[in-house]
Amino acid sequence: MKQLKKSIIRYFILFALLLSLAKSLLDGGFDWIMEGITDEAVAVSAILVYLLISILCFLLISIWYTWIINKKILAETNRQLNERNMLYANIVHDLKTPMTLIMGFSQALKEGRITDADKEDTVETIYNKTKKANELLDLLFQYTKLSTDEYQMYLEKTDICRLVRESVAMNYEVFEEKQLKIEIDIPDYPMIREVDHLELARAINNLLINAHQHNRNGSRVLVKIIEMGQKIKIVVADNGEAIDQELAVRIFEPFICADESRNSKDGSGLGLAIAKKIVEKHQGRLFIDDGISGYTKGFIIEF
Repeated sequence: MKQLKKSIIRYFILFALLLSLAKSLLDGGFDWIMEGITDEAVAVSAILVYLLISILCFLLISIWYTWIINKKILAETNRQLNERNMLYANIVHDLKTPMTLIMGFSQALKEGRITDADKEDTVETIYNKTKKANELLDLLFQYTKLSTDEYQMYLEKTDICRLVRESVAMNYEVFEEKQLKIEIDIPDYPMIREVDHLELARAINNLLINAHQHNRNGSRVLVKIIEMGQKIKIVVADNGEAIDQELAVRIFEPFICADESRNSKDGSGLGLAIAKKIVEKHQGRLFIDDGISGYTKGFIIEF
């Protein structure tokens, strides 16, 4: 939607310049013609012709502008509809497996086909699958909410260094389980910026979750903060598998790695998409950098 607004503004400026140019040319031509006219009736006719041509030029340029803007709006609407349909299709796909298991086990319990010895494990399985489905729906709600222009960030002065340290601490246990080696390079002094504390923490947390879900045991993960004047870079890099260039272009789209997530990972396919939306709400950008020394890839939050 932001790109559409920018396009509308650009075309508005362009057509305003075209109108100004057309008016200048018409005025110049009209003045030149009027200099050689002495007859009053001819002068009146020339003025009428000038007015008709001016109106015609304005109408043609306005129609052209309207046609182009409508075309842009239609393309953006179709893009959003396609993205939404793909989002819903993937949600249904991801919900189908846990819901099928829940229904199957529930039916077996109802019909008494589960032995007393297996009941506890069955109830545990039903609970875990229900929890996973609920988490997926919660992520869908987060992504949908962040995709609307109406949803605004609650900005407050926040120490970014402390925020990142807290996010790392929250994920420390899962990093330990996979024996991931965390290297922290965060300045000791505070970096105060106006951000939405909860949402930015969610974005950083999603990058950290992505790091421990998609890397082998024993991998190295770097968490670093770089201050560049008023701008800040938050880096989450690792020495795991490099990301294919074709995939890197689309990796922040929802469910772009859905098939891999379903088959081999424990991810939802929405974490990076949500992180990108949050960063964009802060007028920043989230991108991949494969040029970090000692690491194969890095996810960079810059704002």
